[in-house]
Amino acid sequence: MKTTSRRVRSLAYLDGTGHDAVEVGAKAAFLDRVLGDGYPMPSSVVVTAAAYTRVVEERSISLMLKDLRTSALPDPHRAQSEAAAIERAFMNVVLPDPLQRSLQRIADELLSDSSATVHASVVNEGLERNGTPGQYPSISGIADFSGLTRAVR
Repeated sequence: MKTTSRRVRSLAYLDGTGHDAVEVGAKAAFLDRVLGDGYPMPSSVVVTAAAYTRVVEERSISLMLKDLRTSALPDPHRAQSEAAAIERAFMNVVLPDPLQRSLQRIADELLSDSSATVHASVVNEGLERNGTPGQYPSISGIADFSGLTRAVR
């Protein structure tokens, strides 16, 4: 039986062509629509939902997330330490090569003359059960590839 490798698009440039919210998230899809309507906006690139899914399929993170989904809510006194453990896992995960290469290309293209800001979001941000706008961090002053990969993590 022949197997095919699935190609995952790691990044999507917001260019006003109408990106799908399932691919880039509701916020980015909206910003892409605004750009398509002719409103000015800084150059914007989005890590796709597919790229994120590949990262969370990494064994250490997938096991941690599975445990979170199946366990009771943590004791409020331990919530901060558990959140820190999740952040450490994401900061230490090896990003897939296609995503690494795409981030390097973005760093080379966009960070040679200026710095950037990374805004964190989720695909379905804004839906009642999935967090609220502004819940996730924004990291400004990113000037190089190392800072970009750290911010994306």
